[in-house]
Amino acid sequence: VEYHRPHLKFTGNYTLSKATRQGNLHDQIYPFYFDQRHRAGANLVFHPFLDRGWVPTLIQVDWRYATGRPLTIPEAIYVDPMGQLLLQFGDINAARLADSHSLNLRLEWERTIGGSSGTRLSWYLSAWNVYGHPNPLDIGFSIDPNQTGAVTLITQESLPFFIPLGFSFYLGQ
Repeated sequence: VEYHRPHLKFTGNYTLSKATRQGNLHDQIYPFYFDQRHRAGANLVFHPFLDRGWVPTLIQVDWRYATGRPLTIPEAIYVDPMGQLLLQFGDINAARLADSHSLNLRLEWERTIGGSSGTRLSWYLSAWNVYGHPNPLDIGFSIDPNQTGAVTLITQESLPFFIPLGFSFYLGQ
């Protein structure tokens, strides 16, 4: 979905998908690693009418959502006859990470320098994941070798809130 006005642009999207794999053993069908059933996004870009002083030349609001991807989780450990610890996993990709979503903001300033050559300098200030939602990247696990069967899952998350700064330099014709 897109909506355009002279100083305003909105885009929105939604994707519904299903990705499966078939294993070699017993023709088992399971969700593929990249299977994210639902993805959605909305992006609003506003170019203010004023182009002077501290008024940004671009204001952007971006929201993203995705369901969690599948993963295979270790369920237990056991000791084999040789005395080594072995992992016992559950069904292939039977679990899923939690859903992720974030709201991102961006302010950008751009100035033409060097007269009519078209050379431009721009700099920006962004805020990622403004409301600090814990977005999982992956699941790790730790094993306590002294307690057979004890597997602790550890969720690895993206940064809760991040403020990047940057600049760009465009050479004219």
